[in-house]
Amino acid sequence: MVLKLWLKDRNTGKTIGIGRESQGLYHLTSDSSPAVCISTDAPLLIHNRLGHPSLSKFQKMVPRFFNFVVASVDNARGDAVLTACYLINRMPSSVLHDQIPHSLLFPNQPLYFLPPRVFDCTCFVHILTPGQDKLSAKAMKCLFLGYSRLQKGYRCYSLETHRYFIAADVYHHRPRVVAPLPFPEAPTDSLPIPSASPAPALPSPNDLPIAVRKGTRSTRNPHPIYNFLSYHRLSSPYSAFVSAISSVSLPKSTHEALSHPGWRQAMVDEMAALHSNGTWDLVVLPSGKSTVGCRWVYAVKVGPDGQVDRLKARLVAKGYTQVYGSDYGDTFSPVAKIASVRLLLSMAAMCSWPLYQLDIKNVFLHGDLAEEVYMEQPPGFVAQGESGLVCSTADHSVFYHHNSLGQCIYLVVYVDDIVITGSDQDGIQKLKQHLFTHFQTKDLGKLKYFLGIEIAQSSSGVVLSQRKYALDILEETGMLDCKPVDTPMDPNVKLVPGQGEPLGDPGRYRRLVGKLNYLTITRPDISFPVSVVSQFLQSPCDSHWDAVIRILRYIKSTPGQGVLYENRGHTQVVGYTDVDWAGSPTDRHSTSGYCVFIGGNLISWKSKKQDVVARSSAEAEYRAMALATCELIWLRHLLQELRFGKDEQMKLICDNQAALHIASNPVFHKRTKHIEVDCHFIREKIASGCVATSFVNSNDQLADIFTKSLRGPRIKYICNKLGAYDVYAPA
Repeated sequence: MVLKLWLKDRNTGKTIGIGRESQGLYHLTSDSSPAVCISTDAPLLIHNRLGHPSLSKFQKMVPRFFNFVVASVDNARGDAVLTACYLINRMPSSVLHDQIPHSLLFPNQPLYFLPPRVFDCTCFVHILTPGQDKLSAKAMKCLFLGYSRLQKGYRCYSLETHRYFIAADVYHHRPRVVAPLPFPEAPTDSLPIPSASPAPALPSPNDLPIAVRKGTRSTRNPHPIYNFLSYHRLSSPYSAFVSAISSVSLPKSTHEALSHPGWRQAMVDEMAALHSNGTWDLVVLPSGKSTVGCRWVYAVKVGPDGQVDRLKARLVAKGYTQVYGSDYGDTFSPVAKIASVRLLLSMAAMCSWPLYQLDIKNVFLHGDLAEEVYMEQPPGFVAQGESGLVCSTADHSVFYHHNSLGQCIYLVVYVDDIVITGSDQDGIQKLKQHLFTHFQTKDLGKLKYFLGIEIAQSSSGVVLSQRKYALDILEETGMLDCKPVDTPMDPNVKLVPGQGEPLGDPGRYRRLVGKLNYLTITRPDISFPVSVVSQFLQSPCDSHWDAVIRILRYIKSTPGQGVLYENRGHTQVVGYTDVDWAGSPTDRHSTSGYCVFIGGNLISWKSKKQDVVARSSAEAEYRAMALATCELIWLRHLLQELRFGKDEQMKLICDNQAALHIASNPVFHKRTKHIEVDCHFIREKIASGCVATSFVNSNDQLADIFTKSLRGPRIKYICNKLGAYDVYAPA
């Protein structure tokens, strides 16, 4: 269909000419008044003044598109003309004395944001859709039809999906130089107007140019993961252990687990143990009762030789669906605080104690359930005291024992995993035998892999990292080949709710943020960014997703980074506290951050948004000091129970003089009387001599990384002071 159009002057409204629209192009056929030109026809003159390419240049620049593209892609002529204009504006012009038009108009911009490519060549667009399996296609075959005018990217068209794609990560096939295809001669005084005749037939494959040489652009990934990981610092046994756990991946679904012989056998063994113990009875669900779902949890157990000892499957109920008071009364979880685990490992590093690991089989079956609970059948299996240990009151999953000789044993429990260390080696062996007698216990030898944490112990100290866990996250999200960055969050970006389009699958965002939150166990450098993106779990948008992707790109730069524990010759407890006053752009709440060292080893850290608005930076800093003091008191209580280290005064370091004066001044005045009473217990601890405060310059404030996004050099400086260590860093 051909439409008749009028070309009018925008200012005067006067009709300049009459033309037609056909296949995405506007063709000027006549003008309203004769143009003052002797050698050039009026319509062509107006075309030239509008910047349209001449037919001769158009033929030289895109000689093939009439024979192939027009028959395959609608409005391809328009793409060809726009591409020709794009290139003409970036070539020397004789009218401008061989100067480039684009450079004259935009002297501060580069000539090309992307390298120019041959129009209509075959290209492959990188598929960025996450969740792709290893055998799926990594790129989509398309035709190159020009350059995007709205963003940095090539304009590509897929003949399979009949969709346009704008992408910068594109590989182009460069065709060999061939003779130009026949092009019908046309008069130079007017542009040809295509008729409504049927499109020409597609040429046979033998007639098409064949790419005999690839371009200079390489298809090799410019940022392979092995550039950021090195194993030359590892001992031979530990290197074998790392290779063993890296070769095993956890199933992502029950169907995937059942298709693997090893995981299937682990699930069968778990079901056999449940049936032999009489864990449940199959009954008809009574009316008015609701069921609790269940799911499989998978883990890898490493043996004493560092190799994979067995694959373990555990059936757990989805207790989060229960209602307090109706389905249950009290709750108890046999898991230790992660700070307690880090403290135990730090103690072993400071005293050069060996670390052992035990595994209790079917640990959940050793407890009695008093409540009546109806659980759905497992997926994939629908039926047709004498050891002398004392429990710590600071952490009920940490146990200790001291004999008359002053020797000690420490034990920490996390569900079915047990870590043992201490100076009493004979007592440790007796404790193991006691556990072997009363429980089905597996001795896993020296501690190497605990809760997804890789633990390397040597005479120099203990290194904790989550290398495999980080790599699994990158692989699952398709970010193994991404370009790394040196900051986990852009310092110039402030995230707010509703910023951008809502995500179609918010559950995927929540799962990924949850995994990153677990990664902060050994990565204090990402605590603040993860805390920020965790504030948008209810309704995440694409801007929040971009922030999460940036965290992954930062993790790519140092996937093996962790924390180092070593003997520094003392056991003093020191805490740093900082705050970003009114940093939230939506509610003006402040962000508190602290980190606690015991014996110079980083044991605990946190980044948390404050619950109330602070009227001043001093008030915000004072609240942050209260939060850090709570952690200091708890760690002191735990150390006293474990009888470890000297009972000396703890230090709390802050970079705000006003907050330090408020904490040390016992007088309440009008600027502080509104602060909650529970914050003022800092004054009691200072008065009792339990805690001593001191000032530090902001440049040496180590808690700065937990309150705001920083630049790359600043992050490296603080991480070095925190004791962050990457045993896998390239040489």
